[in-house]
Amino acid sequence: MPDNGYPTEQELDKLANFYGTPKDFVDYLDSIYQNGFGNVKDGTGIYGRPAKIVETATGGWSGCEEIDLVIHRGIGEESGVGIFYMRYWESTHRGGLTRYTVPDDQWEVEQYLGDVRNWRDS
Repeated sequence: MPDNGYPTEQELDKLANFYGTPKDFVDYLDSIYQNGFGNVKDGTGIYGRPAKIVETATGGWSGCEEIDLVIHRGIGEESGVGIFYMRYWESTHRGGLTRYTVPDDQWEVEQYLGDVRNWRDS
């Protein structure tokens, strides 16, 4: 990432085509999410099952908002949807706070998590 804190096209492309575990996805997100905030904590998901609660907050920083757009909609003029977002999104709040809930039994399972338009059967 350049010193100005904005993500490069290569970083956004990697996010839009991400294959790995949700843990790897969050670790990568943390590495490019400059001037924002994020954390992961143990919690409970649907039906009280153990889960990782992932929170990100842009703090209004446009570089983080650009990353969030890729997670939510993919890259390009035509909106898609990010599979990480589709599977694990829980809520979005004022101030750029987004919360995801990843069941513990999926936290370290390799899967495609990028833009659904780029997904291919493995």
